[in-house]
Amino acid sequence: MISLKTISMSKLDDVFKDKLNLLIEQQKAIEKYLSATEKKILQEYVNFFLGKLHEDKDGNIKSDKTTAELSTAIDKIIDGFVAKNLNLIAKRIQTDFSELVIENKKYYNEMVGKLARDVSSSVIDQLNQHLGSGFINNLVSAEPLRQELKAITFAAVQEGTPMAEFKKQIQIKIAGSKAEDVNGTLTKHVGAFVYDSYLQYDRTINLEYAKELTLTQFIYSGGLIEDSRVFCKNKNNRVFSIEEAELWKDDPDLLRTVDERKTGILQGYIPTIHMGRWRCRHIARFVTPELADKYERASASKEEKNKIAKESPAIPGLKELDNEIERITKVVGTK
Repeated sequence: MISLKTISMSKLDDVFKDKLNLLIEQQKAIEKYLSATEKKILQEYVNFFLGKLHEDKDGNIKSDKTTAELSTAIDKIIDGFVAKNLNLIAKRIQTDFSELVIENKKYYNEMVGKLARDVSSSVIDQLNQHLGSGFINNLVSAEPLRQELKAITFAAVQEGTPMAEFKKQIQIKIAGSKAEDVNGTLTKHVGAFVYDSYLQYDRTINLEYAKELTLTQFIYSGGLIEDSRVFCKNKNNRVFSIEEAELWKDDPDLLRTVDERKTGILQGYIPTIHMGRWRCRHIARFVTPELADKYERASASKEEKNKIAKESPAIPGLKELDNEIERITKVVGTK
């Protein structure tokens, strides 16, 4: 049994919120970086590739290059782009992940003190072992962009697409279009993957600390937003055990792929790592048994007060009376 440090729940909440805010800012920053990177690759593609195409008298695309030659030219642009830009994104993600490790270490240090410090090295070793050295590089891939650019270009040449229309297609495919509410290829393929990976990495850190510290209970943390899913609404801010979370696999509100709905079998779903699945903002915030009990009692008390407030009939003038009493009390207290 882990002994609880003398610490207020509010103080621990603050430490956790600092980590959560960092995670949110990291995700926003990487999405902005991806958007800026899309504009760079669009400029490079326009400057260095379109010169290999020309227009006929009707403004349609023509090329004296073979498909293989066009493919090689596109590969050259993409490979150069990866070396100059995506590798920088990978390094940025590495830095962000290192910061998440530090912030989680602060949280567990605050909660259990020396015990957390003693297991931190083991947690990092387990992270590296589970995720592997190529984990971050695998997050950032230009392959979807490479294949989609080739498909559009080859089709345009074969069909004699008007150059103006082709440029518009390339613009939307690479950098997206706000007017048409379409994301660019990097944001669509890499951005969504990276967003989930930040959260999954953070959840993995938490799970490794839980294993090392033999913690089995956690708070479903992260808050709610306007489009939060029913699955998350039903669990937000509630305390669960790892054993209870395994039952989520049978929850009808959990998102599933088409194949999963057909077969009834979830693919690779680990509740404390994947939570509400794709684009889910929630984290399994592990706590000691004492804190779990304290949090549950506080939540139950809050729910009971809210229930009483909703069920109690409104008394005309009561609010005004309370305000007047508070005013008189303040006046008296100053004399």
